[in-house]
Formats: sequence, C-alpha cells, structure tokens
Amino acid sequence: MRESTRTSWFGPYHAFLRDLHIDKTVEALGEARYRTAFEEGERLPLAHAIEEALEEPAPAAPTAGADGASPLTERERQVAVLVAEGLSNRGIAERLTIAKRTADSHVEHTLAKLGFSSRAQIAVWISGRAR
Repeated sequence: MRESTRTSWFGPYHAFLRDLHIDKTVEALGEARYRTAFEEGERLPLAHAIEEALEEPAPAAPTAGADGASPLTERERQVAVLVAEGLSNRGIAERLTIAKRTADSHVEHTLAKLGFSSRAQIAVWISGRAR
C-alpha cells in the first residue's frame, strides 16, 4: 500500500521500523522463504492483502435495498472510495471541498450503514465492489 500511494503512513521512523521487522522476518524464515512470501504478498489483490494484514475475514457485504441499490448515498459512496484510497477525513474534505466535520459525519454514517467498525473494512468492501 505504501508503495502504491507513495506515502509514509507511519511517520519519519517508518523506514527504520520496516527494516527492523524485515530483518527479524528474514532471520526467522531464511532469505529464500522470505523472498517467496514477499513476492506472493505483492501479487495479492488489495482486499485480500488488507484481510491478511488485519487477520480478519472479509466483511460481509451489506444488504442492498430491494431494488439492488447500494445502502449508501452517492456522497457516502464517494467518501467510501476516498477512504479506500487511504485519505484521512481532512484529505476527504479537501478533495470534496467540504468542511472536515462534514467529512467526519459522512465517514461515521458510512461505517454505521455498512455495519463496519474500521476504515479498512470500508476499503475491503469498496475493493470487492470494483471487481
């Protein structure tokens, strides 16, 4: 994810911590097994990678209305897509030219309507709908 978005999600110490964890993983698995596992992970679809990272099953798809429509309003769907892109609420507000508090509300409503407790679950749900 970090490479695809070209961002550092964990602040200035991200590279140090990443290298530390890679070293410990290579030590535990050996170089060949680590490389194989890393390459397999790179090929995972986004939704599966998030599931693996969170060690949770994919969220159940929220039920659509009788007409098959999404449970979200158009604006909530836009917000969900931006959440899936990794934007913060402030980033969502800037992208949609709305107040941050409005973005906060849209994210809260989206989580509630979908029955989710995390932004990662929204990302998995959006990823699944894009197939």
